Amino acid sequence: MDDESVNVEFFKALFSSTPIDVLYANNGKEALHIYKNNSSIDVVLMDIRMPVMNGVETAQEILRVNPKAKIIAQTAYAMSSDRDKYLELGFAGYISKPIEQEKLICMINLLTE
Repeated sequence: MDDESVNVEFFKALFSSTPIDVLYANNGKEALHIYKNNSSIDVVLMDIRMPVMNGVETAQEILRVNPKAKIIAQTAYAMSSDRDKYLELGFAGYISKPIEQEKLICMINLLTE
């Protein structure tokens, strides 16, 4: 889920050569709505800086709906302590921008095995 159009285009290109189906949300509230109405979602890639509801708030709501949800935190503001912080908050993974395609695909594959 990412609210920046340039990032959405990046993800479209990134996943175009994979069998991964991608849904996009413009804000955290929309992301939550999409998640609640699509039981086939295996993994959520959540931008931490989303409008309306930030990524952490949205992830917490998704985890209330499904405590086993697999959510990957993504952020451009990476600090060495961020990974642990997001994992403690219930995220299943963490990736910083700029996102490396192979690293992200590997993380998604691990979470969906």
